[in-house]
Amino acid sequence: MKDRDSLEASKIFNEYAEYYVSRERENPNRKKLFKVLKKILKNTNGKKVLDVGCGGGTTSRWLAKNGATVIGSDISDKMIEIARINCIDTDANFFVSDMEDMGLPDNEFDVVLANFSIMYKKNLDDILKELTRVLKGRGELVIVVPHPVRKMVKYTGDYFKDGKHWEKLGKMKIFGYYRTVEDYVSSIMKSGFAIKE
Repeated sequence: MKDRDSLEASKIFNEYAEYYVSRERENPNRKKLFKVLKKILKNTNGKKVLDVGCGGGTTSRWLAKNGATVIGSDISDKMIEIARINCIDTDANFFVSDMEDMGLPDNEFDVVLANFSIMYKKNLDDILKELTRVLKGRGELVIVVPHPVRKMVKYTGDYFKDGKHWEKLGKMKIFGYYRTVEDYVSSIMKSGFAIKE
């Protein structure tokens, strides 16, 4: 059963899916992200990758074109429809799921990527618990979030004011849970991960 955040995110991204995907495609930082992923993951060929919060499948497509076996999940039915179309010429598979309970087997993935997705959920520890569960023992968890300092100061004027905040993203009104760098590091370390970069 979806919680309130999941229901809100699903509604927003179902309504604005095409708009959001078009913004993502035009975003000049997309190529920078792929460059960073290539540096962090080195070789994705033959790796099984879970793309959590895959949106329209832009990153899933890039991973699949670089040899990964990709499974993408998203809370939005419409985003999954777009991802399937976007990746029709790949072997990537997609399903609708809440990131706190994906219903996937334990120890399944070499890499779990959460690209601009975990900030839509309140309980970071529960998300990390689920991502840890589906990740193989020596697997890699890659988390991409908006920089906490920029976001908190820009929208709240206070770096330490965490919690749920709403903002405009073009014509969309979207929410996110802002956390400090320390919040992320603490939760990640508590989940048993080592931070590489």
